[in-house]
Amino acid sequence: MLSAYQLKQIFAQRGFKPAKKLGQHFLVSRLVRDNILDAAQLTQEDVVLEIGAGLGALSQELARCVKRVIAIERDPHLALILQDTVAPYSNVSILRQDILKLITPQFLRQEGINKILGTLPYYLSHRLLTLLVNSVPMLPAVLVLQKEVAQEAVRTRPPHTAMSVLIQHRAQPKLGTTISPLVYSRPLILTPRQQQPTAVRQRKLASLVLSGFSRPRKLLAANLRATFHMDRPKILKVLEKAGLSPNSRAQELSLKQWLQLVDNL
Repeated sequence: MLSAYQLKQIFAQRGFKPAKKLGQHFLVSRLVRDNILDAAQLTQEDVVLEIGAGLGALSQELARCVKRVIAIERDPHLALILQDTVAPYSNVSILRQDILKLITPQFLRQEGINKILGTLPYYLSHRLLTLLVNSVPMLPAVLVLQKEVAQEAVRTRPPHTAMSVLIQHRAQPKLGTTISPLVYSRPLILTPRQQQPTAVRQRKLASLVLSGFSRPRKLLAANLRATFHMDRPKILKVLEKAGLSPNSRAQELSLKQWLQLVDNL
C-alpha cells in the first residue's frame, strides 16, 4: 500500500494533480483499509463493486479475497495508473463510467454484484447514497464519505433529514472506525434490513419525505398541501391521526411517524 509520500511522487511523475472540486481523496492507512474489509465481511464468492478505486489501495486487497472486483474510476489519469496497479490480478475489471448512470437493477443483476465498497468523492455523497438506498435490490455497502454525511445517515434524533429517513427505512446504518480527528472522512456501513419495503411503499415514502423537506422553513402541513393539493382541514386531520401537531416540521419526525403518514395518506 502506498504512503502519502509515495502517492505524491507518483502524481509528480505522471503530472497529475488531485482536483479539489471533485472531492478526490486517497486511502493511505492500512488500518482504515483493513477496517473497511472487515466491515464488509467478504467471502471468496463475492462480486464487489468498488466506487472511486483511485490508485487501487483497496482494489488489490479485494482481488485477493473475493471472486471478482468491478472497479469504477472515472478520472482518466487515475484510471491509467490503476491499470498498472491491478495488472497482476485477472479478476479486476476497470470501468471509466459515471457511477450515477451505471448503478441500475439491470447492471447489478447482470454482473452478479452483491456488495458495494468505495471511497466516495465528496460532491457525489448525497446523490450516490440516495441512488443506493433506492436501488433494487439494496446491497450491503461500506463507504468512506464526508464525516458530516456519514453522521447524518445514522442520526436517530431530530433534526432529521430526508436522506437519514430514507436510508433508515431500508438499512441499518452505522459508523465505522474513526479515521483520524484531522481527516474529514468516516466509513459508513449500510446493512439492508431483513424485511425490505415494497417498491411501491418506498416510492410513496420518498415522495412524502421529499415533499415534507422541500421548504425546510415551512411547516410540514404547508409543504404537504402544496404537493398533494389537499385543503388544510384534511391535511391537519392526517397529521392528527399520526399524532402530530399542526405546527410540526419535517425535521422533527421519526421514521415511524413518516410511515404512519404514508398509511394515513
